[in-house]
Order: sequence, then C-alpha cells, then structure tokens
Amino acid sequence: MQFIARQKAGAHIAVAQMDCIVSSWRHLRDIVMQVQNRNCTLVSLKEPWINTSAGRGTLMLEVLGGLEELEKRFIHQRMSSGRHKAMSAGCRMGRPSKLTQQQFEAVAEARAKGRTLREIAQEYNVSISMISRLLKKVPRKS
Repeated sequence: MQFIARQKAGAHIAVAQMDCIVSSWRHLRDIVMQVQNRNCTLVSLKEPWINTSAGRGTLMLEVLGGLEELEKRFIHQRMSSGRHKAMSAGCRMGRPSKLTQQQFEAVAEARAKGRTLREIAQEYNVSISMISRLLKKVPRKS
C-alpha cells in the first residue's frame, strides 16, 4: 500500500473502518506487516480489535492469520478430495481436446503416409505444435 510507504517511521495511522481498504484477511495481514515494518501503529475506529499499538490487537491479528492458513488447508483438502472423487467416477480433468479419437488416428495415418505437419494442421484447423505433440504420443513401429 503506497499510503503506508509514504509514512514516516513511528507514525500513528487511524482509519474509519478496515473493510474500505482491505479485501481479505491476507490483505489485512499484509497491511499490518507493512505498518509494523515501518514502526508505525494502526488503529481502526470501527473495529477496536485492530489496534497494533496494543498487544492484544497484534495477538488478535496473529490468531486470525493462523485461522486463515488453516482455512486455506481445509479448502485445498476439500478441492483435492473432490477432484479425486470426480476422476474415480470417470471425469476427465482439463481442457477438452480439439480432436476426436478418430481424427487423432487419421492424423497419425496421414503423417505415416508422408504428409507434412503444416498440411495436417491446416486440414484440422489446429496449430502445427499441437499436431507434433499428438504424434509424440503415437507408439513408434520398429
């Protein structure tokens, strides 16, 4: 936050309410860290628990930071288990393929007949690099 960077060391910063300047707990924590790094104090008039000049205000912010980290871990675990559940149910993750399996086989056959990557790419309206990546997946005959 540029405002905090312009403050002199030891300044007292008072805000009417924090939700006007912060968008998340992480953002609040970052602002408080910047304030502390400049040896300033931060006080919110509407939220008295945000008072870095008092020990309990700093403690409260540390506790909230810990809760934020815990919540992030819970969200990650829920998303991960949901992804595993969907994949075990047969869902395919990621972007859908531009070419069907039949088109993929036709691309491999066209390349085996000697057609250039550019010709094949133009025929299927895809990039040359995509055709090249697809052909790397084709098992080579010895």
